Amino acid sequence: MIALCALAESALGFPIAPQPSAQVGADKLQADFTGATGEIFQSFKDECGLPSGLHIEPGSLALLENPGFPGAGMNASAITPFQTVLKDGFMKVECVKDMMFSQGDKHGPNKHSYNQGQISGVSIILYDEYVAKLDRKPMTQKVCFDFCRTVPNMGFFGVINGRHCYCTPFYKAQASDSSMCDAPCDGSPNTMCGGKEKSMVFAMHFCDDSAQVLAAAIAKGNTTAGSLLTKCGLVDGLAADTMAIADYLQPQFGAVGDSVATTNLQKAKTTAGLMLRDSYKACVNGSQGSLATAVTDAQGAAAGVLIAEKHTRDINAKVETAKAAEDRMDALIAQAQNAQDVGNSSLDYYPLVYFIDKDLLNASDPLANSTKVPSTCGGKAVGKSMIATNKDSCASACNAAVGGCVGFQYFESLAKPTANLCLLFGEFKSISYYTGCGAAGPYSFLQQRQTTEEDMLNAPYEATCYGKFSKFQGLSLKKISKKMNRCYQVPA
Repeated sequence: MIALCALAESALGFPIAPQPSAQVGADKLQADFTGATGEIFQSFKDECGLPSGLHIEPGSLALLENPGFPGAGMNASAITPFQTVLKDGFMKVECVKDMMFSQGDKHGPNKHSYNQGQISGVSIILYDEYVAKLDRKPMTQKVCFDFCRTVPNMGFFGVINGRHCYCTPFYKAQASDSSMCDAPCDGSPNTMCGGKEKSMVFAMHFCDDSAQVLAAAIAKGNTTAGSLLTKCGLVDGLAADTMAIADYLQPQFGAVGDSVATTNLQKAKTTAGLMLRDSYKACVNGSQGSLATAVTDAQGAAAGVLIAEKHTRDINAKVETAKAAEDRMDALIAQAQNAQDVGNSSLDYYPLVYFIDKDLLNASDPLANSTKVPSTCGGKAVGKSMIATNKDSCASACNAAVGGCVGFQYFESLAKPTANLCLLFGEFKSISYYTGCGAAGPYSFLQQRQTTEEDMLNAPYEATCYGKFSKFQGLSLKKISKKMNRCYQVPA
């Protein structure tokens, strides 16, 4: 916003030039400045686009330079200044000693004090330097506005000492005395035109481009709403996959008395439920729906500048809210699936059974026996449950996790091979390993059996705890392990 640019640059002590594309609604500009200064916004919307009627000195340096003057980014070969009305209103901002008047004039009387070439690359434009002498009028606020409103990229104008007018893309207040802007305008003695040393600065409002601005807001709203809806769908999918596999596994491990596994699976279901809740808030009963409604309302609205500006503000506000919701969906997606899988990452992880009893596994290839001696584990979790395409996905997530991940629980999905469940751990506190999955099964969970390797067949699906070999090499995990002489079963 023009006002904020000016106030910020004044406070910070360095110039801030407003972007030419920053269009501020007349009613919003009026509300902002009226609240701060009590000044009235003076509107001339019916004059937008009309010829200015100004007669410019043909040899003015501002018209000869290319590029860079007059104004911020002005290219004299592409833009003809001083001919078309570009602003539709103005309002007083404040009375200041403006650095731009004394040090921002590249071609006028103060050109030897000009210092903006390497700072902002802009210059002010003086009324007396560019309006033909015979066409100059006694100075008033409106006379200065009529001049500056035709110059591209100028957001402000200033009047000083009752008679001097200049246009500027921004202003900068300098330290000064306590004098006031009490010099009467030469052309209107009842109004003030600055003081002897201070400028009365006015902000200008751009001519109506509300239709184009609203169209851009609608396009942005549609894009943001569509993006948020897509991400909500991804969150819903990940939550549904988590809920499905946890619902499937939980009763099976409950039947064999594995309370640690059932607790972990319940936590996974809780996480999935919270994801669905947040997605619902964002897309069904919240930001996405509200933004989509605002866009629809704007598309069907009646014509009119104030109506268009109202819808533009409404859409822009809801876009910001939707972006915050989108950030939340991004965080949930990052939490529920690994960002980048690295092939063969799982080769660095061994089944925890290997660090309990190597004889239960094929010593030459421990990873080949993961479904013969399944295991579950508990401990200090890292993050939330994740949906993994495979074990490499779990291992990649563990490698990338912040918080010292040392291993993971992997539950294979029979229903959806790319939607396996993964739990990361920073510390293992308990391990249950199953030695009852065998050739003569299925067995009830109470049946005992021998655990020699040749007598064991695969479990119905993989449920294995893996640890980083580099973390556990040479260590024994027997103290935190529990042998389960049974096997979980797929429901009949």
